[in-house]
Amino acid sequence: MSDIINKVEEDEMPIIEDVPNTKEPKETEPIRRDNLPQKDYYKKWDNFTTEELDNLDDEEKKEKEESDRLMGKDKALYSDAHKKDKTTHEALKEAKKVWDRRREEEIQAKFELIDLNDENKILTSDEIENKKVIMLKNLKNCNIELPGNLYGIIKIFIEKCVECTITVKCKMITSHLEVSHCETLNLNVEEEEIHTVQVDLCKNVNLHYGKGLFKEDHRIYSAGCLNLNMKTIMNDGSEFTSRNDYIQDLAPMVVYTGSTEADPSRVEVGSGVTKKGEEGESNKTKDNVSVEKEEEVELDSDGNPLPSLKVGVVPAENGDATAEGQAKKNASQASYSDPRSEEQHFLTKLLPKNKGLLTEVAIQVGNRWATRSELDLETVNEAEVTAREMQENTFRAEKEKLCGNQSFMNAEYSQAAVHYTMAIDLANTADSQSTIFPQPVSSLIHQCYSNRAACFLKLGQHERALADADSCIQTAPDNFVKGHFRRGLALHALGRYADALPSLGRALRLEDPTKKKAIQQIKEAITFAERKLDMEMRKRMSR
Repeated sequence: MSDIINKVEEDEMPIIEDVPNTKEPKETEPIRRDNLPQKDYYKKWDNFTTEELDNLDDEEKKEKEESDRLMGKDKALYSDAHKKDKTTHEALKEAKKVWDRRREEEIQAKFELIDLNDENKILTSDEIENKKVIMLKNLKNCNIELPGNLYGIIKIFIEKCVECTITVKCKMITSHLEVSHCETLNLNVEEEEIHTVQVDLCKNVNLHYGKGLFKEDHRIYSAGCLNLNMKTIMNDGSEFTSRNDYIQDLAPMVVYTGSTEADPSRVEVGSGVTKKGEEGESNKTKDNVSVEKEEEVELDSDGNPLPSLKVGVVPAENGDATAEGQAKKNASQASYSDPRSEEQHFLTKLLPKNKGLLTEVAIQVGNRWATRSELDLETVNEAEVTAREMQENTFRAEKEKLCGNQSFMNAEYSQAAVHYTMAIDLANTADSQSTIFPQPVSSLIHQCYSNRAACFLKLGQHERALADADSCIQTAPDNFVKGHFRRGLALHALGRYADALPSLGRALRLEDPTKKKAIQQIKEAITFAERKLDMEMRKRMSR
């Protein structure tokens, strides 16, 4: 009986010739929680899950390949459109893989400190495991310090933290810190500079910079913040403060009381700049805000009121003692359904020569945010650069003209024409009222056209000579003789004698009678043109 059983088993086994079977049998033992340590237990489940998912992916891939084979998709593509779609699909798949890898790398590089209550913590390098991005989120009543011995940090994010104190002492590669959706937060910047801080949709945030850590090229951007207070200590020990509250600062522009248009009546108020121990002209009322004279509302290209340059812009009415009080009154009576209120950005910077902190409404220009004062300064700087460039171009144009004159005297007519061309191009971009040279640039232009026409006459390029002579006459004063004379010569060279005589005659009338040689040349040209015209007329009559 045992022989028969063995024979059946042998018959049922597949026949594999010359291939040794070295594959170990797959484990089928159950994963028991009571037989494994906790770490190994979860690790084994993770491995099991990963293996099963890989098996499912392989099965789906094989099923798809079989389906594509039955439908003929493994054959030649149906059309160019099909080929294009397939190429696009493959490209999208590769792009998704790249994106997924990048997301995975970002996740791996991020250290998250989340959902802590009532904790005091100083982060260490061992704790963050050399990760480059730090996320502090959903912390409540915590005191967190990022010490200066954390190296290689790229960026720090602070989100949804309430009643916390966070001190940043470490250096960041991007020098950029973002804060959002926080309430009652004390953020201290110590030991290392942070060039850019972005604070969005926060309430009661105090941002303090250590001694000498906030400089003229540093910026604080904010949007949708209520009671954002900023303070910096200068190297000489003086302190500067500024405050931003989008409801109060934008009250006249985005607060609506039954009308869809902004209230055009408004009064400019102080910038909230204070220096410890001092009180400037604009710091005479509560919270360093004073009402100044009424100014005209500026409108953008669509007719909408532009934001004021300084914060704290509110309408003054009924003799309210303080601008802040009026703003609060407006806020209590208005609806803030207009999204522009939270979307409006503000920018805080240090005034030149350490004169204080200034918070202004920010305007988006391309991919950057700038204030109106910065844009005005850029316009002035650009105007200065343009004026300087015009003067430089005027000088270069004059130099090219002199080089052209020298080349013409040396019978280098082609080279002279090149110099005159460069002079014309430079002069066209220069200030026509330049006082650097005895003559305005406009005279240089028509003189160069006239001289280049002479070059083309010498080179036998009569059509181009005629075009330059016409340009010379258009840009020159009415009494400029050479333009008409060279136009007559060009027409004479083209065989248009009847057209040449009026230009030559005008040149003769305009020429100074004391210039005997020039008058003689014009008269000779007229004589030649008359003879050629007479010969042409006789020839026509003899036919």
